[in-house]
Amino acid sequence: MCSTVYLLSLGLLSTVSTVLAQPGTSWCPPVHLVFARDTNEPPQGVEGATPAEFVRAADKFWSRGYGAAGYSTLTNLTALIPSDGAVVAADGYPVQYPANGSGCSSEEVGTDDMVNRVMNMAFACPDTKFAIGGHGEGGIATIRAISALPPEDLEKVIAVIMFGSSGCPDEVRDRCRSYCNAGDTACEDSPPVPVCQTERRATTDTAEIIARPAETKERRNSEQKILTCDGPDPPERGHEVGTGLDPHTAYHQDGFYVEAAACYIFNRWRVSSEDSFG
Repeated sequence: MCSTVYLLSLGLLSTVSTVLAQPGTSWCPPVHLVFARDTNEPPQGVEGATPAEFVRAADKFWSRGYGAAGYSTLTNLTALIPSDGAVVAADGYPVQYPANGSGCSSEEVGTDDMVNRVMNMAFACPDTKFAIGGHGEGGIATIRAISALPPEDLEKVIAVIMFGSSGCPDEVRDRCRSYCNAGDTACEDSPPVPVCQTERRATTDTAEIIARPAETKERRNSEQKILTCDGPDPPERGHEVGTGLDPHTAYHQDGFYVEAAACYIFNRWRVSSEDSFG
């Protein structure tokens, strides 16, 4: 079993490292989504990459290192919690790990990066709430991060969302959704608590991501579907995807559970905000 000591290391956060030294600064988002992409999703070949190298590699793809399902969830979430001039919009962070299906050697890097990101952001932004999650292999990293986070930081995680992964751990069952399309064997047949393996089956077809260029914020906003998030939560399992789609890779293309995940985070944030001011 891997054992890791997590340190508050501000230098790890390359994009905001100079600001993180000043807790409570005005850039802090109301909600911060930390998401780990699935096996084989780009960027690949980033084992041992620095944060800056990972960002450069990720920015070549429209999914920006979040994976297809993660980036689609983020764009829906930022539309639900936009900037109003006085408060910045919800934002996110793509977990920086190999996502190469090599088992523990990849997953533990993702777990460590997710834990460090939440710890550092929680220190710098005491009022920020967190959503964490992942797709496939990224969900495994997420589950391990839940047990590794200090209790005071786990309390700030208002939502956990996973696609095509294992079920929700008991620690966060009251604030977790693990979505599983009908026929997705990665989640239908997986054990409730994943064990460390030396290799995992590659489950994600990256052709659709690689074929599309990195999109601009303006193009993304123009194509964004407007969600209302007024209805009840859909069942976490059993949604039938369209004809010809792979149930495990179709979370972004189909959109049903991606939209459900964004609404789940939004509604959890809305309730937590009411509790804070109530």
